[in-house]
Parts: sequence; C-alpha cells; structure tokens
Amino acid sequence: MVLESVGMGWDANLWLSIVLRIIGAWIAGMMIGMNREKMQRPAGIRTFGLISLGSCLFTVLSVYSFGEGFGGDPGRISAQILTGIGFLGAGTILKRGFHVTGLTTAATLWTAAAIGMACGLGEFILAAGVTGLVMLTVSLIRNVEVLFSKKSKNTLLLEMKNNPDSFAQVFTQLLRHKVSTSSIYYEVEADKITLSVRMGNSEMERIMAHISDILAIPDVFTCDSH
Repeated sequence: MVLESVGMGWDANLWLSIVLRIIGAWIAGMMIGMNREKMQRPAGIRTFGLISLGSCLFTVLSVYSFGEGFGGDPGRISAQILTGIGFLGAGTILKRGFHVTGLTTAATLWTAAAIGMACGLGEFILAAGVTGLVMLTVSLIRNVEVLFSKKSKNTLLLEMKNNPDSFAQVFTQLLRHKVSTSSIYYEVEADKITLSVRMGNSEMERIMAHISDILAIPDVFTCDSH
C-alpha cells in the first residue's frame, strides 16, 4: 500500500498519536486566533488555526514519510514551512507614511507555525507552554505596553497646507532636533497635511523650546501638543 511504502502504514497507535498531534496544533492555533480576532487584526481564528494545523501536518509528513530512514531530510520541509510563513506574515504588515502596523500579527503567525511544528513532533508540553506565553504577550503584556506608552509619550500635532516644500521644511526641522522618523505619522488630504509626532518628555521639551522655528515655516497654521 502507498502508506506502507512511505513508512506510516496502518499502525493504530501511530495514527492515534498523529491525530492527537494535529488536534492539539489546531486547538493551539485557534486559541491564539481568538485573541487576534477579538482585537480585529487581519489574521484571525481561521488563519491561525490553519497555519498551526498545516505546520503540524508538514512536520508529521517530514518525520514519518520523508525522514532519514526513507532517504530524505526532515529538516528541509521544516525550513520551507518557515519560508512560507514569511510570505503570509509579510501580507499582514502595512506601512502608512512612517507608521508600520501588523508586525505583532506577523510575529504571532510565525510563532503559531512553530507551535504546530512542536505538536507535529509530539512535544505537547513545549507547545502548550509557548501557546500560553503567546497569549500572555498579546494580551496582558500589551496592556502594560499601552500603559507605559501613555506615561512616557507625548504627541505634537501640526497642520499645514498641502505644500510639499513646507512639509519638507517641517520634516527637516524635526530631524534637526533628533526626532526619530519612526515616530512621525502624517495624513495627506486635498487641501492640508496633518502631522502627528509621538515623542518622549525630553524630546517634547527640546521641540517646544524651538517651536517658533517650525511655526515660522510658511503654510503651518496649527500647532497643538498633549
């Protein structure tokens, strides 16, 4: 039979073990996906469940169908899993101006694949432990991160006419005062550009000490900070 020729056969204990591994990977992926779905992220329950499930299946096949005992290298399929997840993760990352979103979702997808691989190898304790750490990271630690961000970050809002030259001058002034480009977000409309700059207390004090330089730029008509 085909299954026997690739090494899996009809061993009842083996098949029970494989089914349990696949179900474990599916449950772990769904648990993580429920959290991301609640936060309305691009990848949700189905995506995470399928990624963990597929990773587990590929790992099982790499060990029992294409393992070293059958003239193959199980590590090759595992490596390709990570490559494929990289493409999926890239699809969740969006860049709006200088603002990048989706990095956490991409990292979580990558970890979900690793959990599926751990289940495929029968490492249930390891998979359960990592699943718990992922849930902790994307929920509780996120709240700590938000709290820390609120305490240490200030926002400077600037509005100006939609003039590329004025925008470039404002941007130059911000860089001159050592504001990180990763903290600068902007939205372009037909008649104006709104600039939002997030910075720490020391950066805000430094900018506010020279805010007259920015307000002197033509077409800048609104400045607010909080």
